[in-house]
Amino acid sequence: MIVGWHDGEVSPGREWDSEIKERIDRAHIILLLVSQDFLASDHYYEKEMKRALERHEAGEAHVIPIILRPTHWEITPFGKLQALPTKAKPVTRWSNRDEAFLDIVKGIQRVVDKLTSL
Repeated sequence: MIVGWHDGEVSPGREWDSEIKERIDRAHIILLLVSQDFLASDHYYEKEMKRALERHEAGEAHVIPIILRPTHWEITPFGKLQALPTKAKPVTRWSNRDEAFLDIVKGIQRVVDKLTSL
């Protein structure tokens, strides 16, 4: 079952941290939509992103950065991960964005296939 969420869907208040932790701890695939806004956000280096990387490094989850717009994401903690679209070419730099999104879908499908074959 695929469950999608983003921080805007998490209830405000004290439960916020626990809800995010619970969702990250249950995720098998974590997609990061990377743009300049993402890298500049207060939450970028917060505990939830650190936890996602910890789970990735432990083999408990697979974190996939998806590069939406040009940014210097390579110098971030996520820089060592395999990003989508192919060769981390930002979606906005593709002449045909449908092809970029198809490339992303194929990349995610490869990860899903790998996880289901374990």
